[in-house]
Amino acid sequence: MLAALVLSGSAVAQAPDPDAPYILYLHSDASRVDHEAMARLFIDQGHDVTTFWLDRDDPVASSRAVSRRVKQLIRDGVSPDRINVIGSGPTSTVAALTSGGVANMRVNYVLLGQCDPAIRQQFHFTMSGRVIGIYDEADDSSLTCRALWNGSPRVSDRKQLVTSTGLGESLFDRPHEAWTNPVMAWVLPGGVNVGEIRVSKSQRQLRSKGSLAVVDLRGK
Repeated sequence: MLAALVLSGSAVAQAPDPDAPYILYLHSDASRVDHEAMARLFIDQGHDVTTFWLDRDDPVASSRAVSRRVKQLIRDGVSPDRINVIGSGPTSTVAALTSGGVANMRVNYVLLGQCDPAIRQQFHFTMSGRVIGIYDEADDSSLTCRALWNGSPRVSDRKQLVTSTGLGESLFDRPHEAWTNPVMAWVLPGGVNVGEIRVSKSQRQLRSKGSLAVVDLRGK
């Protein structure tokens, strides 16, 4: 099992390494998801990972808490392009809302499934940053991700990928190369051609191992 530093929603972790790549992974609460495997995927690539257990009933409050973490990392000297917010399934909404709250064109965002264009009108926000949206063509719960960022001047780069694994929304229950390859290309520092899924080893700047912290926002 992975050892983790467990924090409350208001706790402050140790001072971050400004040269480290950071993953803020937003848990879904589905029991079928292998959360440990998801965290290990990024830790083994040298990322410092913070996983968030979110208040499923209040995506706005959850996104504000994640936004505060992102802004604190930036204040602590971490380059925005080394910060990556990843939402999966229902937490893709929180990741999208977080991008609106952070309003920084260099922070990276990953939306894994359940892109819902209706949330833009529901929550009245405008996305920012570098955004990649991925969903499987067999996923009936996800619509196009493009509608979430169209017309957003603070979105500096965007990409939508539609996979054809036949797994639907369960594609994101555990690591699968159909999504891990493009996501790794998106979040690793340096120039990357996501369309061809090629990552130069000389551009990776990988550390041997990252770290794990857990933030629990449920009931906060």
